[in-house]
Amino acid sequence: PTLRWSRFYGSTKVEAREDPQQAAEYEQALKCRPAPFIVRWKRDGNFGKFLIAINPSTLVHRALAHLAPTMETAGTPGKLSATSWKVVSHDEKSLDPLPKSFDLKSNRFDAPASQPPRWSKKYPLRPEQLRSLGWMIEQETTTEP
Repeated sequence: PTLRWSRFYGSTKVEAREDPQQAAEYEQALKCRPAPFIVRWKRDGNFGKFLIAINPSTLVHRALAHLAPTMETAGTPGKLSATSWKVVSHDEKSLDPLPKSFDLKSNRFDAPASQPPRWSKKYPLRPEQLRSLGWMIEQETTTEP
């Protein structure tokens, strides 16, 4: 939407205001765009059917919309003119049985990480967040599953 800059009489504050008609059309276009993923689940007796549908065209368009500003700052506006994707068929083999239960363990005894560099000095990570961050870093550096 077009921005209109205005200053009210007697004020030094300058405000940006969107054109209401253009803003409404833009919001409607955002709401009406196709979904990139559709997930459906249907129960059939003791079993369920799970469907995940993907719209590659929408995913590519959204990715390009996010890449466009980056490409312009890199000095290559409009260079990406072709896209491609690959469809891989699903496997009909049965899956391994799911575990009977899932235990969420405490990180109380994990070694904490140090505060990340360039992290907010105003809002430092809490001790439990530092322990979780330490665990995540350990998971990324280990070669064992």
